[in-house]
Amino acid sequence: MTCCTTLIADYFDGARRERLLARQTIWASVGGTAFFLIGGALGEGGWRTPFWLYFAGWALLPLM
Repeated sequence: MTCCTTLIADYFDGARRERLLARQTIWASVGGTAFFLIGGALGEGGWRTPFWLYFAGWALLPLM
C-alpha cells in the first residue's frame, strides 16, 4: 500500500490524484471489512479454519 500511494503521488496530479487516493482508501476499507466477515464465517467451522486461507497463496504461485 505504501508503494501504491507513492506511485500515485509521483505519477498523478490534481483531481486525478485525489480520485485515485480516495479509491485506494475506499477499497482498503471494503477489503478489510470483507476479510473480517470471511474470517468470521470460516471461524464458525473451528478456530483453525481461517488459517487455511494462508494456503490460498500457493494457488496463486503458478500465476506469478
